[in-house]
Amino acid sequence: MSAPLTPRVSRKSKLLHLSYDLPHRVNVAGIYPKQAPNGSTVIVYGHSNGLRIVWRGGRPLKTRAAVNDDEPKVNGTSKDVVMVDLTDDDDDETPQAPSQPAAQDAEFEPDEDEQDEAEPYPRVVQHLDLPLGTEVLYLSFPHIPSVSPYRPADSIPPIFNQKIVFSVACADSSVRVITLPLLPPSEARKAADPSKHKAPYGEQILRIEGQHGHQVIPNAVSMTWSSRDPEGIFDDVDMDVEESDEEDGPRRRRRIGSAEDEVREWDLFVASHSNELSGLLHIFCIPLISNGDLQSLSTDPIFPYRTQYLSSPASHIAFSSAQYPSQRHLQVLAVDTKGSVRIYDPLAPIRMRPRSSRSVNTDESRLGAWVAAFSTGFEMPKQSKTGPPGLAHRRRILDAKWTSDGKSILALLSDGEWGVWDVDGSGPGASRTKTVSTFAIRGFISGTTQATTSTVAPTKTSGSFKSLALAPMTPNTRRAKEENLFHGPATAPTNNDTPRGGISVSTSVNNSTGAVEDSVVLWYGDEAFRIPHLQQFWARSGSSTLYGPGLTKVDGLNLQGEMIGGIEQFARKATEARMGIPRDLLIRSESRLIVLAHSSPSKPASGGSSLFAKELEERQQEDKIDRDLLKRGELDLGGMDRLLEGMTGGAGEGPVRRVGFTGLASSR
Repeated sequence: MSAPLTPRVSRKSKLLHLSYDLPHRVNVAGIYPKQAPNGSTVIVYGHSNGLRIVWRGGRPLKTRAAVNDDEPKVNGTSKDVVMVDLTDDDDDETPQAPSQPAAQDAEFEPDEDEQDEAEPYPRVVQHLDLPLGTEVLYLSFPHIPSVSPYRPADSIPPIFNQKIVFSVACADSSVRVITLPLLPPSEARKAADPSKHKAPYGEQILRIEGQHGHQVIPNAVSMTWSSRDPEGIFDDVDMDVEESDEEDGPRRRRRIGSAEDEVREWDLFVASHSNELSGLLHIFCIPLISNGDLQSLSTDPIFPYRTQYLSSPASHIAFSSAQYPSQRHLQVLAVDTKGSVRIYDPLAPIRMRPRSSRSVNTDESRLGAWVAAFSTGFEMPKQSKTGPPGLAHRRRILDAKWTSDGKSILALLSDGEWGVWDVDGSGPGASRTKTVSTFAIRGFISGTTQATTSTVAPTKTSGSFKSLALAPMTPNTRRAKEENLFHGPATAPTNNDTPRGGISVSTSVNNSTGAVEDSVVLWYGDEAFRIPHLQQFWARSGSSTLYGPGLTKVDGLNLQGEMIGGIEQFARKATEARMGIPRDLLIRSESRLIVLAHSSPSKPASGGSSLFAKELEERQQEDKIDRDLLKRGELDLGGMDRLLEGMTGGAGEGPVRRVGFTGLASSR
């Protein structure tokens, strides 16, 4: 397992196809939302015996020879000499076994490897196998925001600067919360005998199982975090006696105030679901314990913070993409197998009915309630198109994800249709959700039997969609019509009875405006499509005067006969975002990981392109300073002129539209 991970590379123009063949079947994979201190991107995937963590790119580890040459030697030996303690161990009052090998911290090269034409991609600098003794089926990372003027560093738990934090659902019916050092381990630490140390890699694993967990294998897991104010930002409320058989059961908390300047304690929240009975949803609260500048998971017994029995099993669950201190940051999205999505808020108050006519307190308040629900339309079974109406059922949802900072939900249906539900009515006026069963915007993925109308909302007639509004003819729609005309209608996935599909949403925040920008990738069957900027796409679809490129196919994907299991999106540098370069993708198939990347040399080939990129960066920095001065009321007339110039086509808040439509973002 110590052999380096080397991909098989194929290239088409500037698109690189990297295929990493793995020695085991891959069940789940994800990209950690924070880079390692050496600049590596962390990839975690689960297989039949545990986990593998991969550090890709960044500053590489120093070789053993280089490390030994740099170390001072005494009497011909290095500082890693084994010391023998001759003191009497019986005199020690509290002997402690080391939890991890000492003097084996990794050392890195001062600079990253330069990419050449032969290998124009980041290399894997380290990987680590973490055996769990069981199969890992599902994986979830918490949302970790970047430090910015809108998000100061003290509003984020410090554990995310030190550790990789994630949760997994395993085949032994357990849910595990795991932390690992964010810095990749040295080769010496990997080579050490793991049986001699309780935590050989510095990991901490918390298992949730038994009577307080699930009795069957969980089929979904999600993770987030919240604050815990020591002076009462959350107020404890005892559980209802009917909901707990234990008098000293877990306590519920409700938000009663705001004291963000004093909040210094944090909790992790883990939601898991299994098909027990009609569907069982658990939410666990795990305190983070601070020891100086370090944080770790609490080892106290974990009890369910909330428990909900569903009317039908859920296929997916997810905490809101909104983050603390948003009031929606703990809401849970549950995707029903019968064609609906529901939102559960563990902090929402709900009024309970009196337990008996003799009850004195008839206005008793409790926490935790289902606050919203959205459903798909009905369809007839394929075997009986003209059968009785009683046979109709709601269209199945393949996947659903939070978008727009928890204000909307993007769903992909089994027939290839996708759409957005506007949860709180904050979307563009002409495209807001009218009813719980209609999308604010909708479309069909190419590769299905329906026409592709991804930017225009349908016209509803007699309870069903009989026609679609026409979109203005553009090069984008003209090309799609030509393909249908000369190549015939596209075909649906090979197995129509069991379609496969999913959604990947990668969220970033505009440093100039603080607005949320969602990059979306939809995959259906063996094809993938992307929407680079969902908010701009939504705004264009709600206007009769604006139209631009929308859903585009991801080209260059070679699955080699395997099926797509999931797609994740890599983070994008600021210069790449300004130039409109699409995000690189991580595709999980059955026995390999595939990276679709856009190759670019580490150094610009010509001075002109370097000068252009430098000028854009300087103008954006200058614009940010002007906006900060404007907020404080200290902006002079020269700065105001620069801001007005940006609004009319200058640097402004974002990239400028250029001839050739290289980017989807227009100047705002």
